[in-house]
Amino acid sequence: MFALLSVGIVAALSTFVVLEINRDWIVPQSTSNSGYSGCERLVFPGLESPQGSVGNLSLPLPEEAFDAESAGRQLLNPLRNNLDLYRANTSIFVPSDSLLYLDDILEVGEAHTIQLESHFPVLVVEFTICGHERQAYALGQETNSESAVLVIPSTGENQSSGIYAGSDENYHCCLFPLLGNHDAYVQLLPNQDQRAWHDGAGSKISWDYILRWQINNGGSYSASYIAETIALKKYLGSQNKNVALVGLSQGGTAALIASSLSAPDALVVSSGYSLSQLGTEFADEMQITLPGISQLINPQNLESTIDFPTLFSYGLLESGVYGWEATSSETCDIFDENPNFQCTIHEGGHVFPEPSVVNFLNTHISVPAP
Repeated sequence: MFALLSVGIVAALSTFVVLEINRDWIVPQSTSNSGYSGCERLVFPGLESPQGSVGNLSLPLPEEAFDAESAGRQLLNPLRNNLDLYRANTSIFVPSDSLLYLDDILEVGEAHTIQLESHFPVLVVEFTICGHERQAYALGQETNSESAVLVIPSTGENQSSGIYAGSDENYHCCLFPLLGNHDAYVQLLPNQDQRAWHDGAGSKISWDYILRWQINNGGSYSASYIAETIALKKYLGSQNKNVALVGLSQGGTAALIASSLSAPDALVVSSGYSLSQLGTEFADEMQITLPGISQLINPQNLESTIDFPTLFSYGLLESGVYGWEATSSETCDIFDENPNFQCTIHEGGHVFPEPSVVNFLNTHISVPAP
């Protein structure tokens, strides 16, 4: 397990193609790790492989490997050499082949809170995938509410701290401070914010050392953090009567994928889904990369898997595909007759429509006073 520091208690389409998801390769026989018939088919890289097969891990990491700024006080020990980096990569690894069955093979264990800084409590949730230990992290703490909201951050370096602080310099601003009716959390992604894979001197490891390693070993950084989203959702669901997943842009896409795999009680996707992206998709390496994911979130499958209140939103001041959605209502119209879906077109840009989101959450996950 990656060590913790001791810190104390897409052009729019008029038609779309519906694809079938092939689940035939594996049939779950049990919802427990020990009884799941397909775990032996999943390959997890690790140091138990033959000696020397992963090269000389004692070599130090070059100084130029750390090319981005870390943020705040850090949870994890500094990376010293290739062995530390290998352990960091394997500590988050999730086989892409396991994606459709994460709800069956992911089991949540204990959780605790680390008061990293006076204003940054970190929830740490232990979980396993087919017996392989993992951890999920989020900024936030329990407030004795009976409902919880988990915000998944979008593209950009070290977004979670800004979201949690309600910074007006962060493009997620300023939803989080408005979530006081609920236990509110912001997910901490691997190598981001206080969870950086850092050098101990204020810099974190380049993404070039993570993204391709994950894919070349049969995983995906996206699969890793979506698995963590599901673990956090499951834990919060064990502590609260209702849980909502909320995300803007890539965070909205991640929330949608996680919700399709493990249902929450409500979902908010702000500028994070468009039918046109199923036909033409432009994305860089930091966007969600998961083989077959377009099959999971095509309209037919969403209609059948999302049976909980869901809000999509788009801004009239947006550009690109989401600006098109705001003016054409193409995606909104597809789901118009589904009672679980709501669609909001707002006057802003690539942002949360805060009043609409807050009202939606208060309506659908708040627990009435006895």
